[in-house]
Amino acid sequence: NRLFPGVDVRLLTLKTNFYIPFFDLVLTFMGMCDASRDSCNAILGDTEEPKSLCLVLGGAKESLEANPGVVKLYLKSRKGFVKVALENGASLVPVFGFGENELYEQVENPEGSWIRNVQNQLQLRLGFALPVFSGRGVFQYNYGLLPHRRPIDVVFGKPIQCPKMTKATITPEIIDKYHVIYCQELKTLFDEEKANYYDKKQPLPEMLFI
Repeated sequence: NRLFPGVDVRLLTLKTNFYIPFFDLVLTFMGMCDASRDSCNAILGDTEEPKSLCLVLGGAKESLEANPGVVKLYLKSRKGFVKVALENGASLVPVFGFGENELYEQVENPEGSWIRNVQNQLQLRLGFALPVFSGRGVFQYNYGLLPHRRPIDVVFGKPIQCPKMTKATITPEIIDKYHVIYCQELKTLFDEEKANYYDKKQPLPEMLFI
């Protein structure tokens, strides 16, 4: 509210989280909504109380790529959010959180390894990923389930205004156009800010879209 007064932001999460008894009440109390297309359109289409939504585009699959000093984003084929923005005439705002990948260490799971194959199969069947990770404990800092004490700095890019269009007039070419613009703006934001948040003694990482 201090940084963005008057903006009612709704954080989106997996629909399956709302099937968990009591946990669904907690999510609803926090103002969270499910990440379905219908939910997105309902939030952005509320003309009486205009809202914004916060969507984690990489989702479950991206968590398997979360390693310290590495920035791989599952974004190449994620274009549904662009279509939702066009249908509602909403702006796309690039956002990146520095420090998230440094909260935990993850067991090495390169593509093609047995552990990644198991994780991919579980993700397909369950709808969420199961990374094998380690953090810190309460009284020691070598291992545990708690995140490491690392700051998370969230930076915001320039809003990309999308024209409001009907479903019939939204073509794949238009979706690709604004998807490319979003990816370019996100990478520009990352490249401009990364020197402020990574250890200057280490090579600065590059943002990769996969």
